[in-house]
Amino acid sequence: MTESLRDDILQLRGPIFVFGASGFIGAALFEKLFAIRKDVYTLTHDARKAGV
Repeated sequence: MTESLRDDILQLRGPIFVFGASGFIGAALFEKLFAIRKDVYTLTHDARKAGV
């Protein structure tokens, strides 16, 4: 991840909600965001599939 992208993520107003976190893109997005910030939350229909 570039330093510029990391800075952009840190400047976002929080908290951040990731919809569809049990899917391929949502899960990957959550992992990247959560590695930088701790105010990231997931929303999914089936928590057993989320794996997070």
